[in-house]
Amino acid sequence: MAKKPKAAKKVDPSERLIELAKRWSSPIPWTILRERFEKWQSARDYANDLRRIAWKLRDAGEPEEKGLQRQIADAEHEEQVHEKHFRALEDEAAELERLVSQKWPDLLGSLTIPDHYLPRERHEQVRRVLARLQADGGQPGHAPPMTETEHAVYCLLGTLAPGKGLTGKEIIQALGKKNICLEQSTLTRHIIPPLKKHRNVKNRKSVGYYIAQTH
Repeated sequence: MAKKPKAAKKVDPSERLIELAKRWSSPIPWTILRERFEKWQSARDYANDLRRIAWKLRDAGEPEEKGLQRQIADAEHEEQVHEKHFRALEDEAAELERLVSQKWPDLLGSLTIPDHYLPRERHEQVRRVLARLQADGGQPGHAPPMTETEHAVYCLLGTLAPGKGLTGKEIIQALGKKNICLEQSTLTRHIIPPLKKHRNVKNRKSVGYYIAQTH
């Protein structure tokens, strides 16, 4: 009697999101993604060049150079290998984006991979997602939704390096550059309190406001 195939192990979406966010909050995978894309494009261009040479020889009625078909086969194989490596990493980045959009619709599109797969600030965007995950303990459903201004402040704090913070004045100035007007009294009375209660935002003298890391 044939054995039944084992059922695929179910992965908790929240756990998977945390796993991916931790990995992609570093610039390294984005840089590797870009490098794999470039290798694939280079291999494809080389294979196309060889194919064009073969087409020209056939059109001219001339015999193909010895070993040209072998070169083309090798180049096509290399092209397929590089594309496979690139697609595997691209699929993981796409999975991260999908999980983020499912958990927090307000962040939909923030992780979209740009043209040419440039890693510019993509890891910084994922760091904000990771900070939000850590603040919510990986379960975003239990905290009330943030207002637009709360979200702007939270995302701003999420871009900070560990050990860094922003004073109220610095937050107001940074948001002002994004055309978000905010008074000091509104920040301290209405914005910071819910972020402290639900999003793990702390305030330390000489450092300012920051998102505390949870373990």
